[in-house]
Amino acid sequence: MTGVDQEKTSLIEINICSYYFELIEKNKIKILSTILMINPKSSL
Repeated sequence: MTGVDQEKTSLIEINICSYYFELIEKNKIKILSTILMINPKSSL
């Protein structure tokens, strides 16, 4: 791996991470409410 290749892959990883982070942020309320519906006794 050359330095350029490493920079490219790290940029791709950052893009993927930010993409998933946005997905999680958008769906966080849905996910939390689903967890609460499945297991209402669990405290957050």
